[in-house]
Amino acid sequence: MDRREFIQGAGSLPLLAAGGVRTANADDMIVVDEAGQLFAHGVASGDPLADAVILWTRINVARGHDDVPVRWLVASDEGLQQVVASGETRALHSNDFCVKVDATGLQPGHQYHYAFEAMGLRSPVGRTRTLPVGKVEHLAFAVASCSNFPAGYFNAYRDIALCDDLQAVIHLGDYIYEQARDGYATAGSAELGRQLLPTTELLTLDDYRLRHAQYKTDADLQMLHASHAMIAVWDDHEVANDAWKDGAQNHQDDEGDWRQRRRAAWRAYLEWMPVRNHDHPDKVRLYRQFRFGDLATLIMLDTRYIGRDRQIDAMALADQPEALQAALTDPARSLLGAEQEEWFVRTLQQASQTRWQLIGQQVMLAPLLIPDLSGVLDQQRARQALGDGVVDALLSSGGGSMPLLLDTWDGYPAARRRFLQALQQHAVSPVVLTGDIHTAIAADVQAQPDAAPVAVELITTSISSPGFDNYLPTQQPGQLAEQFLAHNPHLKLFETSQRGWLRIDLEADACDAQWRIVDRIDQRDYAAGVVQSLRTVHKSIPGFGLQQA
Repeated sequence: MDRREFIQGAGSLPLLAAGGVRTANADDMIVVDEAGQLFAHGVASGDPLADAVILWTRINVARGHDDVPVRWLVASDEGLQQVVASGETRALHSNDFCVKVDATGLQPGHQYHYAFEAMGLRSPVGRTRTLPVGKVEHLAFAVASCSNFPAGYFNAYRDIALCDDLQAVIHLGDYIYEQARDGYATAGSAELGRQLLPTTELLTLDDYRLRHAQYKTDADLQMLHASHAMIAVWDDHEVANDAWKDGAQNHQDDEGDWRQRRRAAWRAYLEWMPVRNHDHPDKVRLYRQFRFGDLATLIMLDTRYIGRDRQIDAMALADQPEALQAALTDPARSLLGAEQEEWFVRTLQQASQTRWQLIGQQVMLAPLLIPDLSGVLDQQRARQALGDGVVDALLSSGGGSMPLLLDTWDGYPAARRRFLQALQQHAVSPVVLTGDIHTAIAADVQAQPDAAPVAVELITTSISSPGFDNYLPTQQPGQLAEQFLAHNPHLKLFETSQRGWLRIDLEADACDAQWRIVDRIDQRDYAAGVVQSLRTVHKSIPGFGLQQA
C-alpha cells in the first residue's frame, strides 16, 4: 500500500448513524461524523522504545454505546499477514472512546505496520518504527511545532509524511491552539473551510476534546501520524497562551479555576495523543528520554508547566528599569523547576554514553536581543498588529541588551546559566531542538559572548502559525532578518517568513540540519524546498559549531 493510501482506509466504511457533527455539549459525546466513518480520526503511534510502541486510534460510534470492543494487531508486513503482536482492548466512553495500547514484545530497530478492528471494520494501516540498539550509523528525524488549524493547511505535515527514512517525528508543542473562532490567526479560516470547533475559547474537558477531534480529521495530519511514530511534548497552547505552572496570560479570573482548566486540557491531551501516561493527572510528567543505540539520546523537557515561574511583564516594568533588572537577575527564578533540573542532570550523565545528546524543548535557549529597527520597520503596519505601546517599547530598546521575548530562556537567565553548566559538565555533544517561535533559527549557544559554543540550537519554523514578518513588517523584504543577525552574531540563521519543518540527520561525526519550507498554506497544492542547510561536527572534533553544510 502506498503511503498516500494509509489515511484512505476509512473512506469506504458504511454509514453507522445518520448525520451529526460533534458539538461541545457534554450530553453529545457519542456521535458519528458526517461521513459515518468509524475510524474518522485515523491512527497514530508514538513514544517508541526498543521493544514497544504506543498505538492510538479513536472509535467514532453512534449514540448509545458505553464501550466498544477493539482488537489491535502489529505485523512485519504492510498487508498485515505476518502478525507479530495482537490483543484486545475497549474504547470507553470515559476516555472519549480513544484507544491507546502499549504494544510490547517487538524487535529493536524494526519497521512495523499496525491496525485496529472494531464492529467488523478495520482502521487505516499505520507504519511505525522501534528504537535501535547497539551500533547505529545514521538517524533521521523531523522536528515540528505550532500547527494552527485556521491559519492554513498542514502542507508541512504532508511533506514530513512523504519522507520514508525518518526514525520518528519530534513534536515540540502547540499541536493544537486554544483560541476562539475569531481569535489568533483566524482571518481566512472561513474561505479555507477551517473554522474552529468549538467556536469559543477552550475551557472545559469537552472543549479540549472537541478541538483535538477537529485537528485529527485533517488529512495531512492523519497522513503524518499513519506514516511515522511521534515523540511529542506540549507547549502553552495545548492549555492557554503564555502558560506557567500556576496560570497563563490567556486565563482570566472569570474563566474559572486554572488548575481545573489545566487538568481538563491535560486529560484531553493524554487521551488524544500517542504518549505514555505518567503519574497523577495533576502532575503529568512528559519529560522523558529515548535512547537510539550508541548514537544518540533524545531528552524531552517540559519548559512550560512543571516548574516554570511566572513570566516577567516587561511592559509593566518599562518605567522601572531597576525593578526589571532585579527580576531578571533573581537566582531563584526557574524554568524547569528543581525536580526536573535534578532529573535533567542525572539523565545527561547517563546520556554521555551515547555520541550525541538531542534536547527537545519548547522555547528559545540562545539570547535574542532587540536590534535597532527604527530604519527598517513599517511602523504603521506594526502598530496595527502589535499596538502603539509595544512598538514604542521595541524602538526605544533597540540596539541594546534588552531581550525581545521574556517568555523564553531570556526571561530566566539564572536558570539558563544552570542549564548551560549542566551541558558543559555532563554532555558529550549537545544539540538543542526548539519550537514555539514560528521562525527558522540556528544559533551557537555560548556561556559567554565570543566563547566557544556549549551547544548548538536548531529551531524549527511553524507548520502554519504566522511568523515574525506578520508582526514586525519591514519596508523591504529581508530587512528584519538582516537586523537580527547583525545584532545577534551567535545566530547563523534567522528566516522569518516561511512555514515548514526541520530535518535532522545524525552520524557519528556530524549533525546536519535542513530547514524545509512549503511555499504556501492557503491551498493544498504546494512546492517544498530547503531554505538553509547547516552542519556541526561532533564536539570531540575541532570546529564544533554551526557551519554551512
